[in-house]
Order: sequence, then C-alpha cells, then structure tokens
Amino acid sequence: MNEQSQMHVDGGTAIVEGIFRIKGTDKGKPYIHRERTMDTWVKINGTWKCVAADAMEIPAKPSAD
Repeated sequence: MNEQSQMHVDGGTAIVEGIFRIKGTDKGKPYIHRERTMDTWVKINGTWKCVAADAMEIPAKPSAD
C-alpha cells in the first residue's frame, strides 16, 4: 500500500517519490515493512515507460518497551 507519493514532471520525464508499506506475518509474528521509493519515467513515442526504480528500507523505530 502506498502511504504517500509525489510526482514531479518536467517535459517528457517524471520522477515519482513515495513511501510503500507492507503488513504481514512471519512465523506468527506481525510486521510492518516500509520503503522509500523513487521511479523515473520517460515518455517515449507517446507512452510513459519506467526506466529506473529504486527502493530503500526505512528502519523501524525502536519500541518503547
């Protein structure tokens, strides 16, 4: 699920930045995994194509146990 995203367009190039969140369970324990993403799109022959994509994990905040 996308938590947030922003698109910046300049002519035939677009950069999309966002935060992607995945919720699930592993060995019976719930987790939330978050990544900061950046995709680069270029308009080629009238069609937008993703030419580069990157994602970096956002470290979890330490719990206050």
